[in-house]
Amino acid sequence: MEKGKIILEKSNRVARITISNPKKLNALSVDMIMRFRDALWDLNQDDDISLVVITGEGDRSFSVGADIESFETLNSVNGYRLMKLGYDVHSQIDRMEKVLIALVKGYCLAGGCEIALACDLLIASEDASFSLPEVSLGIIPGWGGTIRLPRIIPIRKAKELIFTGDRISATEAERIGLVNRVAPKEELEGILEELIQKLSKKAPLALSMAKHSINFGLWCSDINAALSVERGAVSVLFGSKDCQEGVAAFLEKREARFRGQ
Repeated sequence: MEKGKIILEKSNRVARITISNPKKLNALSVDMIMRFRDALWDLNQDDDISLVVITGEGDRSFSVGADIESFETLNSVNGYRLMKLGYDVHSQIDRMEKVLIALVKGYCLAGGCEIALACDLLIASEDASFSLPEVSLGIIPGWGGTIRLPRIIPIRKAKELIFTGDRISATEAERIGLVNRVAPKEELEGILEELIQKLSKKAPLALSMAKHSINFGLWCSDINAALSVERGAVSVLFGSKDCQEGVAAFLEKREARFRGQ
């Protein structure tokens, strides 16, 4: 029986990670989660990559999360290890000095939904659907769902979705702010390419610093500490060649040519 895999591709400063286990709606085995973690680590060290797209193979599913068939053998010890593996993946997404885009088609459920939640931007096909259904299995989301969802959408709506496990459409997900953009399936790759082209014209260091400042501010309980991080980031960027280029391009009324320096 063919095993699932994680496919990593790189081209023109853009990397694409594909969750590939289509016969199981791109469910993630333990081996796949480990390979996913390793792919993210590899990309985080690659200075030639500034944008990362995460998607699932085929049109039916982004990912339905961890393979539930493996849950029969779980106990508190190996269950914790599984959650720790998922945490390693999500913490790398948070800490990566790259912009991550989730490209979602079809089912985006449980741990798959949590992966999408951890990304910086999310675009979805009209037939996509989202759910954190773990309560129906007698557990709760364990890869950051109970923490990230209330930071993205209103807290009462987040509680409703987590308490009920209800599945919502892409249109509803866009309405509540979970999704950035919804489009017909056949237009999705074109929209992704437009977004990549737009982001590719921005200064890589500025994008990285903006992500760090936003994420730190969300998780930090001290607003003054968060503001200090923001000021520090701007100060560092003032000394960068990209800033010099950006200012020069503005004054000369031309398009900037950023190099990530």
